[in-house]
Amino acid sequence: MTAPAETSGATKVAVLLHAASVIRGPQPLHPTDLHVIRLWRQLGAEIVVLELLGASGVTPRAITDAIEAGVDRAVRVVAEPLGVADAHGTGLVVERYLRTVAPDVVAFGVDADPDGLADVPGVVATRLGAAYVPGVVEIARRASDEQTPPAGAEAAPAHAFEVVADRAGVTARLALPARAVVGFEGESLVRGARELPPEVTPRGPGAPHAIRIMTLYDLGLEPTLIRRGDDLRGTIEAASRPLVTTRSAESLATLLR
Repeated sequence: MTAPAETSGATKVAVLLHAASVIRGPQPLHPTDLHVIRLWRQLGAEIVVLELLGASGVTPRAITDAIEAGVDRAVRVVAEPLGVADAHGTGLVVERYLRTVAPDVVAFGVDADPDGLADVPGVVATRLGAAYVPGVVEIARRASDEQTPPAGAEAAPAHAFEVVADRAGVTARLALPARAVVGFEGESLVRGARELPPEVTPRGPGAPHAIRIMTLYDLGLEPTLIRRGDDLRGTIEAASRPLVTTRSAESLATLLR
């Protein structure tokens, strides 16, 4: 099996399928995840997708669709403890994998989490010490990237982009730093790059891909590190009180103290 040749100097992008949520059954590729893959294809990036599973034997539906969309590598981390892990434990697993591939950008679809939380990417950004940039609606290469550097000077980094992000209804234009964790909206677009054809086609001429399966031990992690099932946010519960019958306002005031 021959893997497609890597593009020299291409930006390396890791796309977190389902916004890095843990999948327990077959899931289709979310439209926003597909959209994110197409955005980075327009920019000529080298794309690796990551899917997390809390059980073995789950049909690779979403990740197969991602391969058909033209990604370069596809990885699934399969571990039963992920099925009861909180966002912090899941983020630890994702961060450990990302350190093995060292992407220039980590991308996800803001609304691709089946639970509607999209909280793991924030944990990943914290663990990586990277900028967290959700709500992106536009991306483009920075103008400096188009200029030819003088002789003897280093070329502009391949990950130098600028984005427009929605901040509570206010748009902000930002220079995207290296290793940023970037959340894309479903209607986001690319400026200054060629349009892709509407049909989804593999990048290479029929180049076959294999899905790499990894476990926690492949990442050097013990299951007990992530088997917590506690999101650390705390809970608010009514205090238990015995049933008491009051006969006067004075007794009621005493009970409420």
